[in-house]
Amino acid sequence: MFFTDRERLALLFFSLVLWLGMFLDVIWTTFPQWHARLSQLESDAFYLKVDVNRADSEALQQVPYIGAFTAQKILDYRSQAGCIENVEQIKTIVGVRQKNYDIFSKFLFVREAACSP
Repeated sequence: MFFTDRERLALLFFSLVLWLGMFLDVIWTTFPQWHARLSQLESDAFYLKVDVNRADSEALQQVPYIGAFTAQKILDYRSQAGCIENVEQIKTIVGVRQKNYDIFSKFLFVREAACSP
C-alpha cells in the first residue's frame, strides 16, 4: 500500500468534497429556482427597516453589523443632536466604520416627522 490510513481518509474526504461540489453545480444548473430561493435567504429581504430616531439599543442591534458599541454610539449622537435628520449623518459618528455603514444603512430609515417640533 502506498498511503497510510490518515492519507486515505484525507483523500476520501477531498474526493467527497469534489463530488459534492460537482453535484451542487449540476443542481444549480438544472434547477435555477432552488438557487434563487437559497439566495433570497441571504438577501436583505428578511430584515425589517429600523427608524433611527425611534429605535432603542435592542432594536438597533437587530440590524446586521450594528453591535452594542455602535448602537450606543448612535443613541449618544441622537441624544446630543436632538434627532438624526438623514441616515447619512450616522457616517459622521466616531466609531462607525464606512464598510459597516455601507452594509447596515440599507436597513435604516428616518421618518421625516420625527425631527419636527
